[in-house]
Amino acid sequence: MIALLLMSILALTSSARAQGIEDCLNDDSYPLAGTSGYANGLDALRINAATYNATAFAERSIFPAAIEAMKADEKAGEDGDGGMLGATKQGPFSGWDPGGALVYEVNQTYGVARVPVWQYSPDCPAEYRVATRPMDLTSANLGAAGRYGRVGFFFSSAIVYGNLGEPARSQRIALGVVMPVVATYALATTPFSGNSQVIQGSTAWATDFIGGVSADLELVEVRAGYTASSGWYLSAGEQRIGLFGNTVARDGFSRFDQFAAGAKRVKWGELSDKGVGRSTLFARQVPMGEAEVDEGGERVTIADKLLTGHVRQDDIMGRFDIAFGYAFKPTTSVHDVEAAVHSRGFSDPGANPVYWRIAAGMVQLPTQHYYGLDGGTFLSVRGEVLAPLQIRDRHAADLAFTLMLNDEEQLAVFPFAYNAVTWRLNVTGRL
Repeated sequence: MIALLLMSILALTSSARAQGIEDCLNDDSYPLAGTSGYANGLDALRINAATYNATAFAERSIFPAAIEAMKADEKAGEDGDGGMLGATKQGPFSGWDPGGALVYEVNQTYGVARVPVWQYSPDCPAEYRVATRPMDLTSANLGAAGRYGRVGFFFSSAIVYGNLGEPARSQRIALGVVMPVVATYALATTPFSGNSQVIQGSTAWATDFIGGVSADLELVEVRAGYTASSGWYLSAGEQRIGLFGNTVARDGFSRFDQFAAGAKRVKWGELSDKGVGRSTLFARQVPMGEAEVDEGGERVTIADKLLTGHVRQDDIMGRFDIAFGYAFKPTTSVHDVEAAVHSRGFSDPGANPVYWRIAAGMVQLPTQHYYGLDGGTFLSVRGEVLAPLQIRDRHAADLAFTLMLNDEEQLAVFPFAYNAVTWRLNVTGRL
């Protein structure tokens, strides 16, 4: 399955085989403004994508890792070891264990949209002067969360960068390696640059970040922060059942275009230990496109929203997962179906050197007039490899690599990325 995804990446970069097309470089071309392909490419880099990227990254990677780090430190404190960072032994915070996580992630998506271009180079053959080019996207994330006793902090940043794929395979692959590195360096500047967008021809980038505080209220942990794109981020979760919720509030808490709520990885007592596994049930809404505004900054139309409900059952017999999603907006239909097989312990990695997971299914997307795209049913494939790192006999870090084709999670970020291939590298360190 992973080999199939690798072959898909190579297929996406095979356009240079046509004789002479390697002379039709992006430096000698103009994207054709006013086309749906150009609009889609730019929309991938705007505020909604960057904001959702930062919030989804925090919920998916930062908070779970920080919670697990705190659990590990608390257990180590009970054993008299003091945890990874050591416990406070004196003063009003006596017995409180510090803990947290630092997470870095990069995603490279090939063919998220096709943009019409005009090639003006005299070396470019006439038959290729007007052509469409695939847009490749890089999204990079850096985040951290820590807690000292019952209070804590969190930070999540995101950079989304896009460029048209060069016709030569070697150039396109090289950019796919170089741009994640460039985006990684730029992540360090997001607290200073805030939310920003730069669009120049067929390349563009957008940034956003969230910063906030958290509090452990015994029954629930609440988090509140502010996004650089001028929205309030609110999140809550509890660890006994697995209930959670998060949203981004805009326009003075009058608009909640983006939210997710439900329960994840609910354990059914002894039944889970006997092979039933753990259950996840949640609803999620993300914007599709942007609301149009007039010259005074007032919204004159409302962007479409993708509202979906999801049911998952993980770790069935310790080896299998199944998932089902249903779309309620903008149209009602089955959204996605997935089945997966994985090595034992994939969901709760321990001392094994490597864990793996392979999933396949389908995703059904509605017709999206905003993007000029017809809906349909598409094959969805996902392959994952996870390598835990042990330090002082503790699960201290994870290195994860993922390949995705039409993955439901990625399409929630870029709803127009039909048949796009994505690879992801995630490095999670527990402090």
